[in-house]
Amino acid sequence: MNESGVLDVLPIGVVMINRQFTVLHWNRWMEMYSGILSTDIQGASLFRDYPELNSPSFLRTCRTVFTFGNVVYLSQKLHRYLFPFRLFQADGNDSVEMMQQSCSMTPVHDEDGEIQGIAITVQDVTDSVVLERRLRAINNEDALTGAYNRRFLDSRLAEECDRHQRYGRRLSVFIADLDDFKEINDTHGHPVGDDVLREFCRVTKDEMRRSDFLCRYGGEEFVGLLPETGGSDAAELAERIRRRMEKTVHTGLTGEFTVTVSFGIAELSKEISEPQDILTVADDRLYRAKDLGRNCIVFDPSNDTSTKR
Repeated sequence: MNESGVLDVLPIGVVMINRQFTVLHWNRWMEMYSGILSTDIQGASLFRDYPELNSPSFLRTCRTVFTFGNVVYLSQKLHRYLFPFRLFQADGNDSVEMMQQSCSMTPVHDEDGEIQGIAITVQDVTDSVVLERRLRAINNEDALTGAYNRRFLDSRLAEECDRHQRYGRRLSVFIADLDDFKEINDTHGHPVGDDVLREFCRVTKDEMRRSDFLCRYGGEEFVGLLPETGGSDAAELAERIRRRMEKTVHTGLTGEFTVTVSFGIAELSKEISEPQDILTVADDRLYRAKDLGRNCIVFDPSNDTSTKR
């Protein structure tokens, strides 16, 4: 078997290019996942079919290989993929659209020892990435609601407080509590109560930005972490959630019912700068909301007045 035949049976992608970025070899693995035959791409510029590779970062990496003769490794964690190979078998929410790849770029020398080209290897690590995401989800997510769990909350809140102290970045949190939730469980049963918790999370995530985080604090209490958000904006978000929840009709063992939610809100400041401090302040304001009759929001940096609808 010649050298080309050996490369064709390897279970990884192998691409060889010269200094002009002309494709010299495109093995069978690359054919299978790219849909491009070697006879169609060999002799052509790599950028003809993959113009996104004609980027400063890729060109800089190639220059490093050609200049210093170093082997360069492109890890999946930093680059995700080099060649955009789309996957067609989705596997739930933790699936990925593109094949995740670990790649290497190795100099190819001629008989005189001069570097004439680069051999690029492409390894599919999608399965490992998906498994890692699933394990991370198990460690960070509440199994019932899909919100982040207390472990994630503690870690992320500490990071956000550190960012505030270093760079002055804004952060607000809300603590939300579903009013009279024990009565819901007692009257309609725990499965119905579980549905109510999941519906609250669905509504809340729908109102939140992708950069926000909803965490289950315990029982029917949830914490929202809102980076780059002031307290007034956090109160507006809580009000949208509160209104939607009080209008949502649930069906239980004894008929239809609605659920209300109370909120306490706090914002990081010079006086409130530690993770436990901001949670304590938000929790105190939540209790004030309960004392005011529930189904309301308490936040006011000057006198802690309530927003009650």
